[in-house]
Parts: sequence; structure tokens; C-alpha cells
Amino acid sequence: MKTDYEFVYLPSVASTQDEVRSRMRRSPVVVASRFQTAGRGRRGAEWVNADDAMALSVGFLLDWPPAEIPIVTLIAGVAVVEALEATSRVTLRLKWPNDILDADENKVGGILTETDSGDLNAGDLNEGEIGQGGGAARVVVGIGLNLAWSDPPAGMSSITGHPQDTDPNAGEPLAGELGTGRLKWSDEAWLDLAEQIATRILESIGKPGEWPRHRYRQLSATIGSQITWHPDGLGMATDVDDQGGLVVATDKGEIVLRSGTVWSVSGATLSRSPTEGERDSSQG
Repeated sequence: MKTDYEFVYLPSVASTQDEVRSRMRRSPVVVASRFQTAGRGRRGAEWVNADDAMALSVGFLLDWPPAEIPIVTLIAGVAVVEALEATSRVTLRLKWPNDILDADENKVGGILTETDSGDLNAGDLNEGEIGQGGGAARVVVGIGLNLAWSDPPAGMSSITGHPQDTDPNAGEPLAGELGTGRLKWSDEAWLDLAEQIATRILESIGKPGEWPRHRYRQLSATIGSQITWHPDGLGMATDVDDQGGLVVATDKGEIVLRSGTVWSVSGATLSRSPTEGERDSSQG
């Protein structure tokens, strides 16, 4: 895909997703901000700002068949991880369909792909009007990253929460403090990362069916794990298919998940029960 795009940096914004929609006409538009006042996660999940964060939205037109568009979320995941690994020397994994995890499987970021018909991730195949009638769909890929967080909630972490990030000889991208013990990325490093992610995403969007599936498999924290999904599914994730669906082996045979909330568990029984919010988020 054409990688020329308009880049807009806003120190604070209501929503980078909405800002892209208001600015975009035909050419790709990228909006980046350190702080959102009305950000949103997948299916309306609450947005929480880390001490230093990145909210990045990449908007473009895409004339793909409806069944192919959910792959965009997985493509974006690979692009984000590779950009972060190149700039921060961290080890990150991808949890299907849209979470970015650190080596301890704490969440450091997430991806929200929206089209003219609403949210659309590899786990949420919406037919609607997407790509139909011979016209291109407007796709907006939103990425939220926790770059630095001194006291994150349970299950969350940040990119700078790794020993290799504080090594003074490792090309540390941090500069200055937000407060006692709270670090932030330098403006130069922050903008460089934003542009790297946007460029990688746009460069990776090619023809329908062409996406880095092999690389996604390598980065997946879900494939090879016992997983559960709403309301009572349990099985072993074995692969992702050509359309980004999660292939799961169950005691009743192989299935492909295209909706539902999925989280990894350590054994054949759940280590915890889903919260009410997770139940709601899986129902659409």
C-alpha cells in the first residue's frame, strides 16, 4: 500500500480514532497523542492512560472482501511488535486477536480496528457494508501502548518495565521524569516509534490474502496454549487460518473461532472465572 501519509501529533485529544475520521479524505492519515480523554478499547472497554502512553490511529481506504478485513488487526500487531523490538529491545508476544503482551504475559498494549461499519477484529467478522458495492472501506487502526507506568493495575505492564530498558548502555529511549519514579520517553524517541509503527502497518497492507501469517505464528502467545472462550468453550489453540481466525482443537473436533473473548490458561481447568466485563465484551 502507498505509505505517504499525513502525520498529526496532538499532546492531548479526545480520541485519535475520531480525529482520523474527521481529517481523512482519500489519502492515509495518522494521528498520535500521549493522552486521550475519551479513548475506547475493543467493544467499548474502558480506556486507561499510563504514566506515559501512546495512542496512535492509522486511517486508510481498503478495497478488500469483507472476510479479509479482520486480518488488518493481526497485521497491525506484527507491525507494532517489530517496531517496539527494534527501538526498545523488549520481547513481546501477541494474544489473539488484539492484545500485546510482555514476556510475563502482562498486557502492554492493544489494537482496535474500526471500519465504516464499526469494530472489526480477527475475532469479530461483521458483514455490514464493508467493501461491498465496489467501493473501498475506510479502515482506522487504533493502537494503545503503555510506554512507562510506575504502578500499573494487575495484569498490566509497560514497555519500560523490563530490565533491558534501564540498561544505560542499551540505547535507552527514556528521558526525564513525570514525577517520583515515573519515567517518560523522549519526544524524539516517541515520535520515531509512532512513525515506525504507522509506516510498517501501511507497508504491510497489500492484496487480500497477503499478510505475514508465518511471522504472526512466531509471535503468538495464544497458539500452543489451552484457551477458554465465552460462554464455556475450552480447547487448544493450534493455528490461525488464512482469514485470521483462531484454529482450536477441542474434544469434539477442530473449530475456528471468529468471535468471543479468549484468554490463556495454564491447564485444562480455568485459573479464574471471567469477570462481568469480560462476559459483556464477548457478546458484541
